[in-house]
Amino acid sequence: MATASSPTGFNLAPGVTASDHVTVQDPAGSGTPQGTIAFFLCGPTQVTAGGCAAGSPVGAVKTLIGGAATSDPTAGTTALGTYCWRAAYTPGGASVGIFDTAGHTNTGSECFAVGVPGPPAAGRGLNLPMPPPDFVPAAAVRGDAPVQISIPVLGIDAPVENLGLLQNGAMAVPQAVSDAGWLGSGTAPGSVGNAVIAGHLDDATGQPAAFWRLGRLRSGDTVIVTTAGGAQLRFVVVRIARYDRQAVPLVAVFGPSKQPNLNLLTCAGPYLHDHRTYRDRLVVYTRLVDVEPTVRGRPGDRLALESIPSASRRPTAAN
Repeated sequence: MATASSPTGFNLAPGVTASDHVTVQDPAGSGTPQGTIAFFLCGPTQVTAGGCAAGSPVGAVKTLIGGAATSDPTAGTTALGTYCWRAAYTPGGASVGIFDTAGHTNTGSECFAVGVPGPPAAGRGLNLPMPPPDFVPAAAVRGDAPVQISIPVLGIDAPVENLGLLQNGAMAVPQAVSDAGWLGSGTAPGSVGNAVIAGHLDDATGQPAAFWRLGRLRSGDTVIVTTAGGAQLRFVVVRIARYDRQAVPLVAVFGPSKQPNLNLLTCAGPYLHDHRTYRDRLVVYTRLVDVEPTVRGRPGDRLALESIPSASRRPTAAN
């Protein structure tokens, strides 16, 4: 079956309605397929790396016309996260005994994301997920943009580029493999919410890039971000997780939080030559624990945790 969700892509506005279109193909030349299609939709809590295994029925069962059928539209999809369709074909008429009953789900053409980012164009190096559309661009207003990230235990000290979104709603990637990149339309490091900084694992020749050693981090390790204003923000690693690239928990990484978090992203796992990217994504969840300002106070003055909003004080677990 050939299938396509409408709309598709990422960063769609909450409340969007969607439909699925299916064409039953006949490679054996047995005539135009006849029968019915039942449509199902998996929400963010039901989607797996393979797409939609079950899902909830959407609208009426549709009779194939010319071998194709389109679902009724969904109700407004308001929960942030990834949605995927599943189509179930039952042969009818002259197709009985010729075509088999079949189910189909496709993470490429039958999935879409509401309020969260998705992967940009593939290429050797990083293939990122995407951020929600309700991000507060605090850094652009307050001058909190990060310019440098240091991870002393790994010997990482990289410039930070200010990244935007691609046309399909995906987070762009750093232009230089030696740089990290911050999602500038999102939360600024040090602000309440999930700030996101990503970096390449390697370059086109397989040589180490900015976040080559990121997977060696452990809980309790320190990450230091320097802002354009000269402040140094100290974060502590609270959790490290690895996900299939099609099953990154986008809301946990990019969505809202009551804590000042910084999430670091890079690639992991085996390299998939057919897809020109790595199979997995590594996410390092960190929490702000200390600020050393150089603009609001004298150089070297430190802001204790009591100076950070109360919701930000305890780095206990990542959201």
